[in-house]
Amino acid sequence: GEAGAGIGTMAMEAAAMAGDRPSKYAAAKSNWCIPTAVCRAQSEFTQTGVKNNCLKGVKWSPDGSCLLTASEDQQLRLFNLPYEIAAAAADDPDNSGGAECEAPFSDLRSALSVKEGDSVYDYCWYPLMSSADPLTCCFLSSSKDHPIHMWDAYDGSLRASYIPRNHLDELTAAYALAFDPTGSRIYCGFERAVRVFDVTRPGCVCTTRPTCPTRRSRNGQRGVISCLDFAPDYSGLFAAGSFGGTTGLYVENDPKMITQLEGHTGGVTQVRFSHDGLYLFTAARCDDDIVLWDVRSTCRELGRFSRRSRGNQRIGFDLSADSRGLVSASQDGRVLAFDCTDPSQSPVVWLSFGEATNAAVMHPALPLLAVAVGERHFELPTEATGEDGTALQELDACAAEQNGFSIWQLPLATGDEPVVSSTTLDTPATGDVGSSETTIQPTKCVDNGCFDEATLATG
Repeated sequence: GEAGAGIGTMAMEAAAMAGDRPSKYAAAKSNWCIPTAVCRAQSEFTQTGVKNNCLKGVKWSPDGSCLLTASEDQQLRLFNLPYEIAAAAADDPDNSGGAECEAPFSDLRSALSVKEGDSVYDYCWYPLMSSADPLTCCFLSSSKDHPIHMWDAYDGSLRASYIPRNHLDELTAAYALAFDPTGSRIYCGFERAVRVFDVTRPGCVCTTRPTCPTRRSRNGQRGVISCLDFAPDYSGLFAAGSFGGTTGLYVENDPKMITQLEGHTGGVTQVRFSHDGLYLFTAARCDDDIVLWDVRSTCRELGRFSRRSRGNQRIGFDLSADSRGLVSASQDGRVLAFDCTDPSQSPVVWLSFGEATNAAVMHPALPLLAVAVGERHFELPTEATGEDGTALQELDACAAEQNGFSIWQLPLATGDEPVVSSTTLDTPATGDVGSSETTIQPTKCVDNGCFDEATLATG
């Protein structure tokens, strides 16, 4: 890794300023005004010389002081949240005009970067991470044909390696990573198995929990375990998504699967529990729907939220602090906001970009949204031309320059308070979201200034 102060003093002050204040930007309502771009990170991804250096998502640290990205150049980069942006958002959370960000709109540079040996499969933060405690500032990564690595978020050094091996004693890579809520164990997804490592014991020692007895067996959860998430209520319940299109529910103290959820046409790429652990959201590749499940006792489907996801690229989503609002990226370049209390309600289009958005994540405490943009492009034959006569090969080259992420402040329309539906998640209406969307009408002209091809959604 590159030496340097990965998490600076200003970032720690920003994290302390954010505190544990719950987000009140919960439900997606049509009277919200357009988000405002405050900064971006783009040049570092477009100037690497690596073709199709698109991002594989972006993740806020648990304390909100920095962001972590993975990209096609096999590097993980850590970006500090500028102090001026955090201060402006904390002093004026409603963006009512009382505070202005004095920092000029600029291109962020990473505080540190670490390079993996091959394509990055997954990465995650230590759940108890706090910038005030350097010992907790670390993250995991897994890459093709390599062990699981734990990296120091301050200097980029390698703290530990966890080496999973298959039945032939060969190194095998983890496809999914997750800490348990206490941060004492690492859960890893493999083909038809979940392996558990003790954080304090690097090396090969682990516990294997098969999800399916054999490759030919029809019992249990088949396929590669592609994503994991724990219920935040410390109940020990966790969900495991599979490329076989199913989601299994398990508990830490019992290797048997509780139940299996089937509702996707493609491989599951993300699972996420609500803040109270009573509901589960799942998304899949080659499947436009994010499915909401009631996991209390019935495990029934409560609703679906539609966005574009018709390829193998992971298209991520995130939840507000109270799980009433859902924000999702989309393959068609939009960022959509949904009201989880009413799945039948049309989504609100927050932003629109010139190419696919692959992640949209909300800050854990401040009204800030991080959006990752980029997808793989392949050159077309030179004789192919667009409708305006421009060579399609040239169009691809222009679009590929948008790889990067941007941070947006989420303001409210002037004079309006966030409207939160009185309906609870206990009784949402079942059904697909309609094809129409509600588009936020900007209250004033906003120059998003984030990517050359990004445009504000106008219908």
